[in-house]
Amino acid sequence: MLVIAGTFHFTFNKLNHEALITQLKYAYDDAWAKPTSQNLLLGSSSIKRLNAKKFLQCGDWINRGIGAATIPMLINYLKYSPLSISPKHILFYAGENDIAKGNSVKQTFTNYKELLNIALRHFPSSEIHIIAIKPSPSRSKAWLSFEAVNEELWQFAQIRPKVHLHAPRWQSAKHLGSSAFLSDGVHLSETGYKIFTREVNQTCHQ
Repeated sequence: MLVIAGTFHFTFNKLNHEALITQLKYAYDDAWAKPTSQNLLLGSSSIKRLNAKKFLQCGDWINRGIGAATIPMLINYLKYSPLSISPKHILFYAGENDIAKGNSVKQTFTNYKELLNIALRHFPSSEIHIIAIKPSPSRSKAWLSFEAVNEELWQFAQIRPKVHLHAPRWQSAKHLGSSAFLSDGVHLSETGYKIFTREVNQTCHQ
């Protein structure tokens, strides 16, 4: 456990206190609480805020969302956390914060591909679900970059039968803030989470 804590501290020493505490809590829970959920959620705050019991089907989900997470943080979690389950389904949402922080489409997709390949190696029997980066209203200047990353992810999924890219059908931009998103223009409302999870629920029943 000390080795795990040291690894997380070294990797995240430049991150905010809340993100580090979240990572250490997950490491402790994975090592000692021994979760038994069938499925794994991993991603940024859109995942952390997701009420799996309310919005997701296909069994129990363990939530390992990290507020303000970028993809390298999620890579670190998969590499070092002593998670003992073999999830039937893994759901990812990532990349939005990376682009918002100024990372290029190329670097964001390169990191995302590494994350997905780690998941495929560690959990070869799992079905991998990726939710495409959403068009958050307050990040409209990055929409083209979001779409470019989503296109790369779609290409990645096409040749891998266990990887599924879900592209929710969001409303037109002028209605997004009042229906699917909270007032901050980034986080999702209940309506947004229904859109966010609809295709995952349809696919994971198959």
